Amino acid sequence: MDKNGHQQESDFIELDDFQHFSGSKKIPRILIVDDDAIVRKVITDAMELLSCDVTEAENGEQALEMAMDQYFDLILLDIMMPGKSGIECLQELRSKGSEVEVIMVTASQDLEVAIEAMRHGANDYIRKPFTPRELQVSVEKAFQRADLKFFTRDYTLSLERKIEAKDDQIRLLFYEAIQAMINTIEAKDFYTKGHSHRVTMYAMWLAKELKLNFKEAKDVHLAAQLHDIGKLSVPDAILNKPGNLTEEEFSLIKLHPERGCKILAPILSSQNLNCVMHHHEKWEGSGYPSGLSGNDIPLKARIITIADSCDAMTSRRSYRAPMKISDACEEVETCSGTHFDPELVGTFTASVKENLRQS
Repeated sequence: MDKNGHQQESDFIELDDFQHFSGSKKIPRILIVDDDAIVRKVITDAMELLSCDVTEAENGEQALEMAMDQYFDLILLDIMMPGKSGIECLQELRSKGSEVEVIMVTASQDLEVAIEAMRHGANDYIRKPFTPRELQVSVEKAFQRADLKFFTRDYTLSLERKIEAKDDQIRLLFYEAIQAMINTIEAKDFYTKGHSHRVTMYAMWLAKELKLNFKEAKDVHLAAQLHDIGKLSVPDAILNKPGNLTEEEFSLIKLHPERGCKILAPILSSQNLNCVMHHHEKWEGSGYPSGLSGNDIPLKARIITIADSCDAMTSRRSYRAPMKISDACEEVETCSGTHFDPELVGTFTASVKENLRQS
């Protein structure tokens, strides 16, 4: 543990690449939809470097026909096309129940266009002009999200088959797979590496001081580990942006609790989902996504809120140095009764200081 209360790098699982984690050997199938043949060629060349099986469509109508008749792991969909637009294609795909990963491709510099696409069910967007590497990173992230969906479905089907035998080993394996994915994603971003682990650590220190029973403490532990998994749906350009986010960019960030709950709904209890959903609520009601206040915010979510904020303050960012843990505790105390539950703040800061003293 370092002077900021962070675990050292050796404490975390390292995965060389996502392919190792997923164990998937199949060749990914990608549908590229763009009315510009040159753009299709550029994207196809970049995807073939990733050993993908590429199919092309030159308009929205053709793309919908292909998407409904064939299986694709990913669709790269241009927004502005003659006839049926990319957003119209996206809406029709979602209305027919398709859950395929969709990355919107846009030449527009208006972020609101991309945000509208995300609200209609796009998983990511990329702006023209882009480099082959930028495109490949977005596609690799889409494959990660698709693998997570696969694990969720696989877990649900397995649980249904084995429910009579009460096979808890499947649940354990699923949670381990989720944690492996979290570590893989965090390893791609220096600034958030180990975040889920540290939030869990702080939250469990507080849970112990509050004398939560075993089941309650287990709920806190699980929700703290998974609280940010919805950030899989947030574009890297926004997550890793140096400096302040625009209002439009922050509106996308604020979608991550709900999207995380959608990912986790098949395997978490409603209480655990509430923890994930409400870990950005504030005591005085100005948080998100629901604007809850006071005791309307679930206790376990209030615990994770403090832990999450403390780690955010003591973590390095591209635009600022990390706070000392003592300064972060002072800031938590300053925000008692506004951001944080005043009945938890004193116990939290005392638990952090005591555990760091003993380490």
